[in-house]
Amino acid sequence: MGNEDLILCKKGSLISKSWIVKNVGCISWPSNPRLSIDKKIPRLVVPMILDKLNPGEKMILTVNLTVPEKYDEEKEVHQILLSLNSKEFGSFGEKLVLTYHVDDELFDLKALMTGDQKISERVKLN
Repeated sequence: MGNEDLILCKKGSLISKSWIVKNVGCISWPSNPRLSIDKKIPRLVVPMILDKLNPGEKMILTVNLTVPEKYDEEKEVHQILLSLNSKEFGSFGEKLVLTYHVDDELFDLKALMTGDQKISERVKLN
């Protein structure tokens, strides 16, 4: 739930990343805040933010990304930077970072080493 996490995934998988955000300012968030990214990323789903936070309040924000089945940059670490934004304030708060690594072989090896039964059975069949 922090910006330091690295998600190891396979091509075609759905990954989710959550952050706990807190209003550490002295005024409420502006109305209609949203999560924005610098460039459009296919298959990235960001939540609608329906609440504005008062000072000291927290909320969980979760994004979902479907990794394509055909992925040219496999075995590389990728980062997506998101920021809170509003028409009234512009960008505000810390950037939220989604970092993921697409590597089918390493994912299967980790699954075998950690003993994930369902994944381990699938790997043994291949």
